[in-house]
Amino acid sequence: MQTFLSSLNISYIFPNFTVPIFNRKGTARIDLTPNYSERNNFFRIRSLVTGLSFEWKRRNVVYQWRIPNLEFYSLDTLPLLDAAFKENPFLRTSFNTGSVVSTQFSVIKTVIPKQRPNITNTYRSRHSGRSSSRGNDLPA
Repeated sequence: MQTFLSSLNISYIFPNFTVPIFNRKGTARIDLTPNYSERNNFFRIRSLVTGLSFEWKRRNVVYQWRIPNLEFYSLDTLPLLDAAFKENPFLRTSFNTGSVVSTQFSVIKTVIPKQRPNITNTYRSRHSGRSSSRGNDLPA
């Protein structure tokens, strides 16, 4: 076996929640997702992703606002990855220890044409803001 992956997702959903700022009835959701991944002799990474989101619908448009979305990563490099870093130093930028804080706002619109009611068109738009910090063990 070359790779071992383990993940768990825990979600708490609160229906009929009044979304702050927008003053709309919708759904609130709290997510918690721990992950563990190990690539034999390459790396071991542990992460925790958590966040709060609000979702509401108005006619044929669904809005989703995630604030905040928090991601934490911890990386252990193993001998084969250390050797790969020596061969290609730029590879190190793909493997980071650190954290990410972000917010997202999504709009999903569904349109059913009158001429062809058996066809559904979906339009999505997502806007994100993100800030991250890297661990001290990585070069700047």
